[in-house]
Amino acid sequence: MITVILEVYPTETGKGALMALASQLLELINEHPGLVSIERFQSMMDEHRLLSLSFWQSIQDVDSWHQHLKRIVAEDPHHRDLIRHYRLRICKVMLDESGDQARLSHLIES
Repeated sequence: MITVILEVYPTETGKGALMALASQLLELINEHPGLVSIERFQSMMDEHRLLSLSFWQSIQDVDSWHQHLKRIVAEDPHHRDLIRHYRLRICKVMLDESGDQARLSHLIES
């Protein structure tokens, strides 16, 4: 599994339009092969920073979405004016574990 962490600093005037674009993209990304889940957050430490966290089945799925996204942005060059700065991290998930309260207690005591 692959994790994609995207941090975005919108321009002063671009935040509303960026959020509208993100809502449109959500419909497309939910239909894209290989997507496991996606979440969007506003940073608690920096009110200007938005975060997107997505999980993918493979790096090929991430690459495919990235190519699709590049075509969308190329269709409307004004999309580039919405973002002041970004940081993209692509990571391989080394451990994916879950459990109930009993399991959580065991992990804390270990």
